[in-house]
Amino acid sequence: MVGWVATGNTLLAGILLGFLHWKTLRLAVAADRPTKWTGGEYGPEGGLLLTLAKLAGIAWTARTPRLSRDPAVLALGPMIGTVDPGSPSRWDSDARRIESEGA
Repeated sequence: MVGWVATGNTLLAGILLGFLHWKTLRLAVAADRPTKWTGGEYGPEGGLLLTLAKLAGIAWTARTPRLSRDPAVLALGPMIGTVDPGSPSRWDSDARRIESEGA
């Protein structure tokens, strides 16, 4: 179910894009700006503004204490490595345990 905030933001995005089109009579508002920053006709993915935003997001993610690893996932153990195909793995025993608890 979609909440009121998501619905409101979708409505505001539509109003903003509609207003930009009404003011400029174009859909691509940033295409004639400095392409080095806006990406020009390619779109924002080709510009330095989005590059800076992505780098800021990476830096924030690396430094914030708000994000942490899920203890339930860590309890499963390493996910990379080799397992002897002839022996049951820890994943098999966990799957059997989960199935028996849910059944």
